[in-house]
Amino acid sequence: MEERWLERDFKINYTVDCLVNKIPLSISKTYYNRFKLIYPHETKPTMDLYVIIEISDDENVIVITVYPEEKKRREHERKRR
Repeated sequence: MEERWLERDFKINYTVDCLVNKIPLSISKTYYNRFKLIYPHETKPTMDLYVIIEISDDENVIVITVYPEEKKRREHERKRR
């Protein structure tokens, strides 16, 4: 699993900083206790950073995955609504 983390285009420290200190650009509930948070990408202005988290019944937050995505995707999703 660590190899997959290394293939992703993000820094874990930036992800933690986003979760703790920044307001997401977007939040959506994707399942019962799973959420998709979108933050600006740390170094690429045309990209967003997607963080999928799960909140357990005892309120622990687990990061499921983190991945970059084109900013256009978020903007397109917003227009559809």
